[in-house]
Amino acid sequence: MSYEPSLKAFRSRVAITTLSRFWILANGALNQVLQIVKVTCRIVSRRINTSHTVRERNNAKGTARPEAPGGRDQQRCSHCKDRNGRNRRNHTEATSQAQQRFGGCKSTSGEHVRGSAQRNRAQGCKREVGMMEHSLESIAVANTFIKRYGKSSPITHMKLQKLCYYAYGWWLALCPNEPVLMQSKPQVWKLGPVFRPIYSAFASHRNQKILEAKKLNPFAPPEDIDMSDANESQVIEWVWGRYGRFSAVQLSEMTHEPGTPWRKKVEECEYRVPRFLELSDDEIRPYFVDLARKEGFIKEHA
Repeated sequence: MSYEPSLKAFRSRVAITTLSRFWILANGALNQVLQIVKVTCRIVSRRINTSHTVRERNNAKGTARPEAPGGRDQQRCSHCKDRNGRNRRNHTEATSQAQQRFGGCKSTSGEHVRGSAQRNRAQGCKREVGMMEHSLESIAVANTFIKRYGKSSPITHMKLQKLCYYAYGWWLALCPNEPVLMQSKPQVWKLGPVFRPIYSAFASHRNQKILEAKKLNPFAPPEDIDMSDANESQVIEWVWGRYGRFSAVQLSEMTHEPGTPWRKKVEECEYRVPRFLELSDDEIRPYFVDLARKEGFIKEHA
C-alpha cells in the first residue's frame, strides 16, 4: 500500500494553510500602513491650513488702513479726505417737505427713548456710550423686517442683509441730526455689504426663508423696533416699500453697481479687500444723499 498520494495532499494542505495565514497577516499590516498614511495626511493638511491662515492674517494686518485719530468712522484713505470734506459741506439738512415725504425725521431731545431698546437695556443688553448711545442693535432692525414682512414675502439671509444696509444708508442721508440707526457698521464682503452680527445670527438659514426673529437674550423676547419709535419704524416701512419687491440677488447686484460705496471701496483696495473691512459713515452718506437729491427729498440751499 502506497502513502505517497496522501503525503502529497497533506503537504498541499499545509502549503495552502500557510499561504492563507500569510495573506491575512499581510492584509492586516497593509491596513495599518494605510491608517498611518491617512493620519499623516491629516496632520500635514492641518499644518498647511494653519500656515495659510496665519499668512492671511499677516497680509490683512499689512494691508489694513490705519485708523484715523478722529474715530473709526474716519477710516478712509488720504486722497478721499477732500472729497468727503466737500460732501460734508454740501450736505444740507432735509427740508420739512422732504422729511414729510420720508416719514418726518426730526431732531429729538434727550427725553426721546425707544420702547423696545429701553426694555432690552433693562434686561441686560449692552449699549455703547457717546454718539452710539441711542443706536439700535443691528439684530433689532433685522428682526423688525422679519416680524413685519417675513410671513407675507420670502426674506433670505442675503436679502435681509441688503435691506438693513439700505435702511442704514437712507437714515444717514435723511436723518442727519439723529444718532446712527445701528451700532454695527456694514463690512465689505463678496456679495455686498454685510453686518457681522446679523451674519452670525442668520447665516445658518442660507437660502431658506427666515420666519422667526432672533433673540439676543434667551430669557427675553426678540428685540425689535417698537411701533412707538416713529422715525425708525417709518424708515423700515419706507425701505421695504422701495426694495422689498427685489430678490436677494437683485439687491446684491444693486450694491455692486459703479459709484456705490461697496464698489468704491473694493476698487480702492484693488479688489484685495482685507477681512472685516468696514464702510464708514462718511463713505456711505454721500451716495445716499446724492440719491435723495435726485429724487427731491433734499433741497440745496441757495
